Amino acid sequence: MTSEKNTVVSEYVTYPRKFLSYKWYKPILVCLLLFFFYLLFTFVVLFFGMGASILEEGRTQAFNEVTAVSGYDGVNVYNAPGVVTNMGGVAIILVCLWLASKVVKDRPFSSYSSSRGGWNMKIFLKCFGVSLLVSALPIFIIYYFTATRYGVIQFTPMGFLLLFLLVPFQCIAEEYLFRGLLLQGIGSWIKIPIVAIIVQTALFALAHPYILLGKIEIFLTGLCFGIMAWMTHGLEASSAIHITNNLTIFLLTGFGIGKVSSYTDVMSLISTVLMDVAYIAILYYLKKKGTFEVIQKDEVTLFNNKIIEKQKKKEAIS
Repeated sequence: MTSEKNTVVSEYVTYPRKFLSYKWYKPILVCLLLFFFYLLFTFVVLFFGMGASILEEGRTQAFNEVTAVSGYDGVNVYNAPGVVTNMGGVAIILVCLWLASKVVKDRPFSSYSSSRGGWNMKIFLKCFGVSLLVSALPIFIIYYFTATRYGVIQFTPMGFLLLFLLVPFQCIAEEYLFRGLLLQGIGSWIKIPIVAIIVQTALFALAHPYILLGKIEIFLTGLCFGIMAWMTHGLEASSAIHITNNLTIFLLTGFGIGKVSSYTDVMSLISTVLMDVAYIAILYYLKKKGTFEVIQKDEVTLFNNKIIEKQKKKEAIS
């Protein structure tokens, strides 16, 4: 069922409470199951990483080099085993969350995407276009004129293709984990969006192995991403800029311009914050134009009606 444009969209951060089957402990169950499934699928990712190494180079040395890396210094996202292990190892979180949500059955999986009735591809593509302008272009200019040029292309043909395939899913998986599961789970308990945004931001920063200045940059980035999700009622906007940021950096470093590292500098911190703030300003303008205020499906009513019907059948049988 589709609503009119002026229909009020439910608040995203506390959205899980809209569903009749919601219980305070169910986000915890989803987290535990996600962790369990992730442990299982990690072996699958490692298996494919090993297979990609053998297929691409006829040996396992490349795979061993990939798995021996600590932090971001020397991380390999340029050949097949590197991309599969590093990007696929994060992207698989999306599948694990889907499975966990299906087992717990506390709410539809689409409710993690947005409070507008699931993932909206039109909104994502519009935000992706904006992010190319305010994120990808500035990053390219900054790296091109300031980063060290190593003059060595690190990409293998298969690694280059897999990077385009897996980086979007890696970024989206992080958004579903931090701005979806954790932000909404914490928000459903605290009921104060800004507090939930800050808590998930701290967890997001802790999950990235940067030095102190890098942690501050990631904290501010996570804070902006959380604001984006809250402001737009979903994950499309934060996913779009997350993808353009990561993909642009990996492409530049893969072609020998700069390198991926656990270290960062003040210029990187300032430029990142400025890009995120500019992006949020444009999102605010789009929000005023009604871009994020259209419900494409009333999933709350549909899901709750199913719960009510099941309860009636149980009562009739008893």
